Amino acid sequence: MAIEGPLREMGIHDVFQLLDLSKKTGVLEVNSDIRKNSGVVHLKSGAVVFAELKSNPHRLGELLVASGRITSAEFDEARRRQYEGDARKFGAILVGIGAIVPSDIERQVRQQVEEVVFEMLGWREGWFSFSEGDLPEHGWDSDIRITTDALLLDGARRVEEWSGIKTQVPDGSVVPRFAAMSQHEDIRLDLFPGEWEVLAEIDGWTDLDRIADRLGRTAFEVARVVVGLEGAGMINFERAGEARDDSIGDIERTIQRIEDFSASGGLEHALELATNAIEERPENAILYLVRGRLLREMKRNPEAENDFRDALRRDPLLGPAHRELGEALAIQGKHSESLRWLERWLATSSFTADEPGEVEWVEKAVSSARKSNSLLRDDN
Repeated sequence: MAIEGPLREMGIHDVFQLLDLSKKTGVLEVNSDIRKNSGVVHLKSGAVVFAELKSNPHRLGELLVASGRITSAEFDEARRRQYEGDARKFGAILVGIGAIVPSDIERQVRQQVEEVVFEMLGWREGWFSFSEGDLPEHGWDSDIRITTDALLLDGARRVEEWSGIKTQVPDGSVVPRFAAMSQHEDIRLDLFPGEWEVLAEIDGWTDLDRIADRLGRTAFEVARVVVGLEGAGMINFERAGEARDDSIGDIERTIQRIEDFSASGGLEHALELATNAIEERPENAILYLVRGRLLREMKRNPEAENDFRDALRRDPLLGPAHRELGEALAIQGKHSESLRWLERWLATSSFTADEPGEVEWVEKAVSSARKSNSLLRDDN
């Protein structure tokens, strides 16, 4: 038996109630072209046992890592065992290696189901379709059953709270940014671990949708946290693409955040921040220099070379870019061109007190190249 129709004629709340009252078993699919999203819910005798959104298709292991219930190393170990032929489900392997207990898996699965249904309850447009029959394998390691009544009651409260949040955060394109504060201003925060996770993702460039996706959380969860932070005076909001303060201080804060992530080993995240910053300020030479250094550290030297060249196109007098370009070229075997850029750095740059070691190294390299002529052959 199939039940289908537009949500404008039969709301998703009524659909769930109908399936609950008739104790249906089968798969409910909901699609929204406006939201460019879709979801699927599995029901067993009217109770919800599985739910997933297209926009947030995180698997159980990824969700457990994002929520801090297992470590990345434990995730990798369980995945390795699966690849080597362990026939158990992922959660069972995690339990077997002592990474987690079954109750934690059930709690995570239940939370994911609730969040998906709560998200769908806010949809007022789209199309639903229910196919009655045996349920397909969903791969989860927890046989949860959540009554529809409980979901609808909690969902109604969630929708009401969401409507209030949307007066400040109308959609996921809003970008949270740290507010400028006086050096004498003292703000003390008492946050839960999940709230600290959201706070750590705020960089002034990433919008709420991307933060939610990165953390494996829903837009509602993230929006609720940032609205609280805004109320505490920690952050403010802007639309993606709106004009930004291009002051020196603003750029310095951005670069510092990129370097902090790089220093802690988060090179991919640092690279994403640098790329976002360049998209917003494509004429800022320093940002290309910063991203080029990240790419060099990641052994992506051809891309680093391009960034150093882009930095010098925007600011031919940017001394560090001469040296960085010379070194990137040398690593790729482009020795004669590398020598020219290193010589130019030595001839034109004004060195700071923290660069004597670099100056000495470059001087020795250039001197050796001049004498032996070993660097004058361009391998290309």
